[in-house]
Amino acid sequence: MSTIDMGKFAEPRNIETLPEGTYKVMLIKWEKAIARTGTEQIRYYATVVEGEQEGKSLIDHIALSEKAFWRVAWFIKEALGWEKEDMQAVGNIDVGSEKFNRCFDLAKQRCMWWVVTVDKTYNNNKVVEYLPDAEVDKVNVDDIEDVPTWVKSKGDKKEE
Repeated sequence: MSTIDMGKFAEPRNIETLPEGTYKVMLIKWEKAIARTGTEQIRYYATVVEGEQEGKSLIDHIALSEKAFWRVAWFIKEALGWEKEDMQAVGNIDVGSEKFNRCFDLAKQRCMWWVVTVDKTYNNNKVVEYLPDAEVDKVNVDDIEDVPTWVKSKGDKKEE
């Protein structure tokens, strides 16, 4: 028998469905979550920062499955303003590693554009495309390294 945690649903859902469109959003936070299907996912919370819907919230999620890794990479690329060369310089990232988490942490408080549709089955929004914000500087690839800068610089000093 399944159990419903009523406390979890005590607060009304404060996310309204926005009309289809392209929205400039600021990423507020991210978290790892488990979908109803049991699949691990990354969930992003964003706030619209321009236009008629300014101040309203949007949520997006991406499954952490091999089939969806392209979408995770796409999100990181656009959120951090990276080009092809930056993506190649980063190389492999293990899901759940410090480097992986750092990419999402660096995306917080940054703006990007989300193309949003309305899923009529569930009456909610679905993000179908991520676009970079040309007004935001790209994140330096070196900022996601696992090794703190002070450790790297310590290794650069020559012993006398």
